[in-house]
Amino acid sequence: VHGSRDVIFVAVLTALITCTIGVTLGVASGFMGGKVDAALMTAVDIFLTIPGFPLLLVVVGLTRDLIARAPFLMAFVLSVTAWAGLARSIRSQVLSFKEKEFIEAAKTLGLGTTHILLSEVIPNLMPYIAMNIIIGMTGAIYAQVGLYFLGILPSTPTNWGVMLNLVSNQLLGLIYSKGGIYYIMTPIMCILLLQLGLVLLTEATDEIFNPRLREE
Repeated sequence: VHGSRDVIFVAVLTALITCTIGVTLGVASGFMGGKVDAALMTAVDIFLTIPGFPLLLVVVGLTRDLIARAPFLMAFVLSVTAWAGLARSIRSQVLSFKEKEFIEAAKTLGLGTTHILLSEVIPNLMPYIAMNIIIGMTGAIYAQVGLYFLGILPSTPTNWGVMLNLVSNQLLGLIYSKGGIYYIMTPIMCILLLQLGLVLLTEATDEIFNPRLREE
């Protein structure tokens, strides 16, 4: 349980950074259109073609010492390419909203772009954004635990990935002993329970924002 502090903190921060970048670029691209849309989507396509995990290994290797002194930098590293897919999805959502009657009515009334985005577009995107925040947390948990397990990140005694690394490498004999199952299953069960909680939270969020599911 103590080991979950850093994992959850980094996961939440990673999801917030990823969604902030993805939503900002996606909304700007979809709503403004034209050359701005073309330029932003070109940048997004470039990031989508970059292999995420190899790039993550390179960035983590270069910033290893910084991450050791400031763990919150791990969230920025995990967000390097995670935002690109979300930006394209948000753009598609905004393009569909632009054709809706309430957007046309807002433009007819002479409401400014900022007002339309903050009062009309963003609120309608909130269910999708909320679910992506939770999904982003799930991916960040797996990523950071995996990096610690591989020994790429500096060792910290209370991280689940480090616990698994100790069992598989430095304490290899524990795997073949009766007591070793506790050292292996404890961090694994914590990861599974946390992921299960996030999945249930995603379903509950969908029921809150989706009136059809709420009626059922």
